[in-house]
Amino acid sequence: MNNDTVLFDFTPWFDEELDVVTDSIDIKMSAGDAEKRYRDAKGKVKSHVAIDNPRWRKLSDAEYQLRHQFDSEFLLIRLGCQFYELPKDMVVERAKVQAFLEADSPNELALPRVAEVFPVDLFDGTTQQGKIKFAPSLKFSGAELGIGEVELQTNIGQVTPEIIGYLGDDERSPYWILRPRSRPLQSVQHFWLVVERPIKCKSMRLFMFAELVLQTKKWGLIPIGPQFRDRQTRRSIEIW
Repeated sequence: MNNDTVLFDFTPWFDEELDVVTDSIDIKMSAGDAEKRYRDAKGKVKSHVAIDNPRWRKLSDAEYQLRHQFDSEFLLIRLGCQFYELPKDMVVERAKVQAFLEADSPNELALPRVAEVFPVDLFDGTTQQGKIKFAPSLKFSGAELGIGEVELQTNIGQVTPEIIGYLGDDERSPYWILRPRSRPLQSVQHFWLVVERPIKCKSMRLFMFAELVLQTKKWGLIPIGPQFRDRQTRRSIEIW
């Protein structure tokens, strides 16, 4: 990845408190007892998450071979987070980790897009030795860009939750839904994506956030997340 660092170390990019967000869409769509529960839980049901410093590198010619020549390059980006331990009266029902990619130009030909995400789907189990495998073709402007198999041998670690990955809106907002099963969601969780970056994209920035739905004894299911989600107010990092 960038700086040739180890794939599995964890260097916090930032630490963020997660609290009930009373102006969220979940709250606005609620009524009666549910809305009252959310507002009552504000400031009392909270947690923290550490967001890992994103790492990336360009996929090399040795890892893929173009069948057609397009003005793009492909980047492998690794994301990560770690959720803090919760009080005994709270457990994670589900978590969502999301990233956003923005370019310096609104030109459609200069916009990056997520070609693949990993994990796409993993299910509760024991430590696995896994390979990151990406599809043998990537879509580009409605055409198929053929590549050789991109395969990276890596230990995906202890698979504690069920994870399902999505490309997100416009293929620029990938996210993963995690549902813990037999173990608490406390270990470091890593996610990978392959991004197609047009040569015309001179600058690309990445934003991240995480949110949880907690099962609590007093309030039932309570959604919590960052207080500020507007990308203009959030920390970002340039992907080069």
